[in-house]
Amino acid sequence: MRRYAIAGLCLLGGLAWVVSLSFLASGPAAKPNVTLPLPVAAEPIQGSPAPQAVQVAQAPQASTEPAPAVSEAAVAAPADPVFESKSGEDITAEIKAAAEANAAAAAQPETTASIDRPAVQASLEPAVKPDEVVAPPAAPPDAKPTDTPAALPPAQLAQGCPGNPDAIGTSRVLTISPADYGLLGTLQYKQTLPLKDHEVVLTFDDGPIPPYTNSILDILAANCVKATYFLVGEMAGPRPYLVRRIYNEGHSIGTHSQHHPFAFQRLSMQRVEREVDGGIDSVTAALGDPKALSPFFRIPGFGRTNAIDQYLEGKKLVVWSTDIDTDDWWRGSTPGAIVGRAMRQLANKGRGIILMHDIHPATVLALPLLLKELKANGYRVVHVAAAGEQPKLLPEVVASAAEKQAWPRVLHADTEKRSPTKAALRHRVKLALDHRRHRRGARQEAGEISYKNTSAADERLTRSY
Repeated sequence: MRRYAIAGLCLLGGLAWVVSLSFLASGPAAKPNVTLPLPVAAEPIQGSPAPQAVQVAQAPQASTEPAPAVSEAAVAAPADPVFESKSGEDITAEIKAAAEANAAAAAQPETTASIDRPAVQASLEPAVKPDEVVAPPAAPPDAKPTDTPAALPPAQLAQGCPGNPDAIGTSRVLTISPADYGLLGTLQYKQTLPLKDHEVVLTFDDGPIPPYTNSILDILAANCVKATYFLVGEMAGPRPYLVRRIYNEGHSIGTHSQHHPFAFQRLSMQRVEREVDGGIDSVTAALGDPKALSPFFRIPGFGRTNAIDQYLEGKKLVVWSTDIDTDDWWRGSTPGAIVGRAMRQLANKGRGIILMHDIHPATVLALPLLLKELKANGYRVVHVAAAGEQPKLLPEVVASAAEKQAWPRVLHADTEKRSPTKAALRHRVKLALDHRRHRRGARQEAGEISYKNTSAADERLTRSY
């Protein structure tokens, strides 16, 4: 009987062991161990910051906590102490195996997290804007710098004039407006442009007239120099092709009255208004766009009065006088004399606005020499532009056949030869003829007036140009 009793107990214990295993495999308490880590691991992947990714890796440790509760329920179900003593180690081993299986299942979301990590990292880093400039990678120590014009300062850009490594170029652009500047030039006013030491501004009056204006433009372009032009209305009106060339090559254009009348300071204010407005209208018509004209004005012959200055300032015009007067309009002036006068005045003042005229052949011959002297003595050219929006380019027009036929011949002057006749005439022009001879000479070169009111010596000298 005793043997049968022991056998019966063993049989009951085996049955209880099988039932407990089936309960662990399919019971409701086992499901949280498999499914619980999945939602916990899924949340940090979508929107959580990087530190919560560590929680995803730690989730399997938390999943082992419910396991003891499951095992306690399974062990507490049978009340037979013999069952506990015989199947406890086996049950513990099964619980550990189930926990390891749960840990392996929980480790699968880590792979998903690693796939989505770039998206999570991108959400943490600041987005790069499309227009943001990204610095290029550092060049190796032995690499040579690239010749990028935009990366160079303006002074170095000027030195890199294409086709002319010795050109002086344009060092910088100075933008001004009538609200800030009214009367400029120490020859007549207290104020001038805010130039640094050894900075100059090139200006040309009285044009345009071919072929001298064309030659001046060619020289400036070859040296990458930008200048400011003060055009006379009656000279600009019939030559829109030349006015637009001046603008399209990057120079600033102001006005210099309609007819350049002599003794401007003696005119009535009604005549002054007609001259100023007429010159602006003629140059604007030649340009074809009012925005292309700068609000700059130079009084003919510097014939200023307080009333004229106030009128011009009331029209919101910047009135230009000058700092350096080359007197290139003098009959008999040689290119060397023009350059010498300019450099002597610059040596005294150190900077300033330089006045020249693009209607004289002597100025054409003097300009290359002047640019070389300026660079040799450490001077830099500044371009003055008007504030406000301006068109980049103007439509080009072609000169008419009649205009081309009216061009004066390009005559090579014996400007370096000195004679008593030329010296006497130069002195006489300087003291007596004033600016009337200056205007007469310009028109004479264009073939517009006769010689009946000039002396024989003056006629020969003028024709020698």
